[in-house]
Amino acid sequence: MKKLLALVPLSIILSGCAMTAYQTGPGPGGYPPQRPMYPQPAPFQPGPSPIGRWDNVMMLAPASRVQVLMADGTIATGPVVGASTTSLRLSVASGDLDLPVADVMRVDRLKAPASGVRDGAVGAAWGVGVVALTSLVLRRMPPPQWVAAGAIVGANEGVQIGRMGPDLLTIYVSPAVASGGRPRIQ
Repeated sequence: MKKLLALVPLSIILSGCAMTAYQTGPGPGGYPPQRPMYPQPAPFQPGPSPIGRWDNVMMLAPASRVQVLMADGTIATGPVVGASTTSLRLSVASGDLDLPVADVMRVDRLKAPASGVRDGAVGAAWGVGVVALTSLVLRRMPPPQWVAAGAIVGANEGVQIGRMGPDLLTIYVSPAVASGGRPRIQ
């Protein structure tokens, strides 16, 4: 037994040497060095700049909802009727509104309004999933009240997140705003 205990420190020292041998270079088989298991992520590429891109506005589908900031600070919101090289036409409560390009400082496309029922259903599914995952970790079947509570809390959170406000995507910024100068009329 004492001979066996004498081998323990020797085996520890030898296993440490074996690890350093693998870290310093190729092993006895002459295998090439290993590459990383996962590829390196691509560097961040920002999207195209919306500065001076009136063509983005002209390519909007009819009935797309937009929010337009005018040079005088007013905001017009509504569905697009049409756009040309000289103006943008929106449908507002009082009728169609023509906005000249020279007066438009920024155009943001609004996200389509989400359905509260769909948001609630997605949230309820997440809530039930959290309860199910917790029951798997605990290895116990949850009581029906827990499943119902998870669905109710999840549905509430889904609806609340869906109502957080409109998501805006800027599709046009006037070159005058970007350069800090006054808008020029062409």
